[in-house]
Amino acid sequence: MMRKALSRAVGLIDTVESYRMPVVNWALLLGSIIALRHFLEQLSGSIRTFHFISYFIHYPLAYVAPILGLSVVLALLSREKIERVTKLMLIAWCLTLLPPIVDLARPGITEIGYLFTESDGLGVAFLNLLNPTYSGFRGATLGIRVEAGLGCLLAAAYVYLKTRNAARALFTLPVIYTTMFFFFTLPTTVFSVARVLCFPGGDVFGMLFAEPGVHRGFAGVTAVVLSQLTLSIADLFVIAAFALVWLRLFDRGRFAGIARLVDPLRSGYGVLATLAGVALGARLIRGAPGPLGAANATDALAIAGLLAASFATTLAGGALSRIHESNDRTDACDRRVAGAFAGVCLAFGALFALAVSYVALTYVVVLAAAYYLCFGPPLHLGRFTAVRGLLLGAAALFSVELGFSAHAGANAALWMPRTLVVLWVLVPALAVVAARLRHAGPDDAVAGRSPGRRDRGVASLAAAAACLLPGIALGIPLLTASGAVLGILAALAAAGAARVPTAFASLGVALLVAAHLTGAPGSRRVQRDLAATDLREITSTSAGVADDRMDGARAALEDALACRESGDVAGEVEALERTILLDPENGVAHVRLGDLHMGAGRFAEAARVYEAALRGRDDVGQTRAQLAQAYYLAGDLPRAEEVLRQDAIERPESPSPHANLAGLLLESGRAEEARSELESAISLTSDPELRARLEARLRELDGPR
Repeated sequence: MMRKALSRAVGLIDTVESYRMPVVNWALLLGSIIALRHFLEQLSGSIRTFHFISYFIHYPLAYVAPILGLSVVLALLSREKIERVTKLMLIAWCLTLLPPIVDLARPGITEIGYLFTESDGLGVAFLNLLNPTYSGFRGATLGIRVEAGLGCLLAAAYVYLKTRNAARALFTLPVIYTTMFFFFTLPTTVFSVARVLCFPGGDVFGMLFAEPGVHRGFAGVTAVVLSQLTLSIADLFVIAAFALVWLRLFDRGRFAGIARLVDPLRSGYGVLATLAGVALGARLIRGAPGPLGAANATDALAIAGLLAASFATTLAGGALSRIHESNDRTDACDRRVAGAFAGVCLAFGALFALAVSYVALTYVVVLAAAYYLCFGPPLHLGRFTAVRGLLLGAAALFSVELGFSAHAGANAALWMPRTLVVLWVLVPALAVVAARLRHAGPDDAVAGRSPGRRDRGVASLAAAAACLLPGIALGIPLLTASGAVLGILAALAAAGAARVPTAFASLGVALLVAAHLTGAPGSRRVQRDLAATDLREITSTSAGVADDRMDGARAALEDALACRESGDVAGEVEALERTILLDPENGVAHVRLGDLHMGAGRFAEAARVYEAALRGRDDVGQTRAQLAQAYYLAGDLPRAEEVLRQDAIERPESPSPHANLAGLLLESGRAEEARSELESAISLTSDPELRARLEARLRELDGPR
């Protein structure tokens, strides 16, 4: 009897794993399951339709990641082919409909979501996920726990049926459980690692909803919705890693062929250019003390997403170039593989960029367009050396502006210093031209043409002059020195004495960034436009005090302004502290110092300075809101709530304190109090756009009963 049942189970599994259906149909099956799961989840949680960012971006990615992960783990444990396991996994994914169905019959439950610990750590949660009496975390409802337990049992049974090894099947239980737990706790895991490595202090849940310093171009969305995009970046990294392992298990030969399409120099250059753009934006726009301006884990993840977007898009460009530059003897299958790889890379690049901001997505799209026009049919503009150089130079510029948009947002193309715009296009273009002069193409060889000594000499002088003249004309010694190094390399390459790899352009990017960060005129111009006015206002507040101490305070403020304009953040902090020492009641100086501490992630120190600003003599406007934010980011939610309530008392006609307090109460799970504050904010505002956003948030809070 038992043998017959096992035989039938094996036959059923084999039927599913052998079922032939196009990939598109499998994708539609998964999409249908996800859509139905979403609908049931809305019913069980008594909420309205999810925001489109959650529904169409984050949630699908959050399902694809565990499918790939569990398929890989189960294939390794069962020693079955990965494609067969994945087919079975897609059918078995109907099991995800179980949690909302189970929870549908339980009124008053919390909504299904990620597992967040409320008091104990991840270790205790790991031991108690399947414990129905444990309630130390939220998100993991009874339905989720039933799904996890059933999934572990089914996985162990599958491994036993495939291997007939009881010990291997028992070993499957903890491995699958650990894999599922990882995906249930992905936000907690990611931000816990970030807290240990880079951003100590604060609770993980608060880090997820921290106000981003990196530009996130999605106006009007709530912090919860924005957090869905942040988590999408983590999902994409997990998906990329498991997809590579999946492909390696599926076809070693194809995996090796794709690995040959990766050009480390070219893709590394794209990442370096984007990283340079992030550093420029952090220095020019925000005046951040850190090299990249990441004040919290959300910022760090967003910057990582930008770098991944640049890397993936540059990989797509490299694959396109391989298709075009290959000869007629190249196997057609290799061309198809390269084309498919380019498409997948471009999709990953677009998703990574979209998860950061729509501004980043525009730069990825235009970067991909430059590569396609250069290498793709029908134009193949890369056939013309000069055009190829300009297109690749434009691609380099778009990579830089992709990173620059992290801090400049939609104004990245407008605020980028023009000197660098020219050089970033010029240096790769010169590298391409020099490479063509060094190595004549097949058409030139057939026609008996090759670059002569005079041609190489002219190209050498032009390359050197193009790199040297900007620094000389602008009178910037370090930029001139950097240009001299570039000029020597370009001259050697054009003269035929050296090759021109992509590393040449990478070195150019690094040198130019170093030069510009130490004092190019564009830096001072942008900083003066964006931030010098507030320090001049600080100076004017002390102008009526006519003793020696106030004269010293004004001198210190002038020093702070000079440091601000030159980008010397450490010097500005020192000058502001000196100002406060001489003039302790200068509230605006305290505010500026608090802003610098906030930008550096020193939230507790920022709160202390903001408190001092409130005791000063100056009108400091929104300081209480800033103080509340500092307490919130420092993890002191009760103090943040206290400050916001005081702010509402001090500014009885302003809707902002009530709106801010409502957001804090919502994140603390106090919906009724948040509803009252939202209603107060709506009654006080005369701004139609703000009113519409507040009313939408109130409707979202009320939801269908």
